Amino acid sequence: MELLAWLMFAVPFVVAGAVGLGLPLLAVLSYRRLAWGLGLMTAAMLADALLLSAPVLRIGLTLFVADVPMVLLATMAALRWMLRDDVPRRDGAWLLLVAVFVLGLLIGLLRHGTAAGVAARGDFYALAAASYTMSFAIGQREMAALQRTITTAAGLLLLLTLYRWLVVYLPIKDWLPPAGIYNNDGEIRVVWASAALLMAEVAVLGLFHGRPRSGLGLARWLAVPLMACVVVLQHRSVWLAALAGVLVALLLAGRQRASRFQQTGLVILLVAASVLPLMVSDRLASQLGGSVQAALAGQGTVHARLENWRASLQNWASHGALALAIGDEPGADKARTVETEEGELRKISYSTHNHYVALLTGSGVIGLAAYLWVVLRALRGLLRAERVDSKVAQDADHTPDPGAVLLVLVAMQLVYFVSYGSDFLQFAFFGMALAWVAGQAPAQAANPTKLRRPAQAMRGST
Repeated sequence: MELLAWLMFAVPFVVAGAVGLGLPLLAVLSYRRLAWGLGLMTAAMLADALLLSAPVLRIGLTLFVADVPMVLLATMAALRWMLRDDVPRRDGAWLLLVAVFVLGLLIGLLRHGTAAGVAARGDFYALAAASYTMSFAIGQREMAALQRTITTAAGLLLLLTLYRWLVVYLPIKDWLPPAGIYNNDGEIRVVWASAALLMAEVAVLGLFHGRPRSGLGLARWLAVPLMACVVVLQHRSVWLAALAGVLVALLLAGRQRASRFQQTGLVILLVAASVLPLMVSDRLASQLGGSVQAALAGQGTVHARLENWRASLQNWASHGALALAIGDEPGADKARTVETEEGELRKISYSTHNHYVALLTGSGVIGLAAYLWVVLRALRGLLRAERVDSKVAQDADHTPDPGAVLLVLVAMQLVYFVSYGSDFLQFAFFGMALAWVAGQAPAQAANPTKLRRPAQAMRGST
């Protein structure tokens, strides 16, 4: 008993000492190596999925699982931007977007106090994640770290999804969360859409870029179960994102060693292996059919989100010239009136469920224009980037084309953002794409004759 009492007394001090030593160590490692920062963000995402986004600490200020990691990485990003001379070229439009956010946050803090900080949490995460990853020169080592990290995370999410389905449908009531379900949208949606998106991204990348002995080697074998989970989870926005990723990968098939015909065959095989076995269950088939019909008819969440966007834009447009320019400050009243499918008027204040609408209303025309400019530059750079040297491409099956991998990730997240808000892990991928494009610019400028259009690259490879 005395030993137990001593251990209980010592545990808080051990934890405090571990945190005191661990945070500085993580800061140093994240400052030096991108892999550590990616791992920290991914761990935060997985912990958030496991805890169902519940707060982890209340000490006057409510802390969530990603707060400390993202503040740490934001600090490391600032230090790298100021102190390192090997940081890729900063994009002026990105700096403008960050400046608009900081200005809006300052106005919000002055007008609404700490409520502004709470409201700005998600946007801060996203900007911090992208700013951190774009402070690194992106080479094969960084791409391998990205591929290993997201493959591992997707595998863990797959296990978490299967575990929760077993708990729900056996059922094992003692293991269910206090609310009795894992998601208010229905018992089958046991993980958030952001987790389903990551599983879909790894499935698509594994299908098209799963080289042996590469960071995506395991993803090739996980592609079918991951895509099957994505289908069953019924996050329809993730379905569209997965379709966009497949289409982009097919268009870039000429940059791979396999032809587009072979890649199309792989897609057909993936769909058959993922979807057909699921149709054995009449209940699941009925759910999937009803979900698709509701989306096509503009019913359910589709109608609610369209009304949400309309009301949000109307409110923002009525708030004056400053709001039009830099958006409504964080912490401002977001309540708005929408019309339900039954014709009733209802007041809501939850998120806009559209990254672009949220950015326009929160950062104004200036913020949205800056973001879209950065997106267009990234897409243009990824599409125009030189292929990997042919000898390297032939001899190194374990090194997928970084430009193609990043383009698939960016395309999928841009589609996903139509129905969901910003996600810090997706912005981390976006920051890597910007940094990679910036790193290709000097080589392209020095060798303009080596640039080939994507169509020409396809014809040359097929």
